[in-house]
Amino acid sequence: MSPATASKAFLEVDNLSVHFPTDDGLVRAVDGVSFTLEKGRTLGIVGESGSGKSVTSLAIMGLHRGTRAKLTGHIRLDGQDLTELTDEELRQLRQQDGDDLPGSAVGDAPVLHDRPAAG
Repeated sequence: MSPATASKAFLEVDNLSVHFPTDDGLVRAVDGVSFTLEKGRTLGIVGESGSGKSVTSLAIMGLHRGTRAKLTGHIRLDGQDLTELTDEELRQLRQQDGDDLPGSAVGDAPVLHDRPAAG
C-alpha cells in the first residue's frame, strides 16, 4: 500500500491469513486478505457461506487469541498494529473505544465509523 493510502487509513488489514490446524489437515479459512478503510467510510464484507467473513471480523477484534488458529499478517487501527498488542492492551482498547471496532455481534459485517470529537 502506498504511503499516502496508509497515512489516511483508519483500519488497514495487510495480507491477513487465518489457518486452523485440524485432524484432517490445515484449513485455510482466510488467505492473504488486504484492505484499507478510511475514517468516516463504511465497508461491507460479503460472500458465500464459509468464505471467511466472520473469521476476518473475529481476527480484527482479536478474538482468535487463545485458540488453535494461526494468524499472520498485520491489522492496524489508527496506525497501531493490533497483532502486537497484549491481550490486556487489546481488551482495554475494546473497552475504551468499542464503537469504532467492527460489528457489535459476531457474524455482523464489520462496520467502522468516525465519531465527532467531544468538545
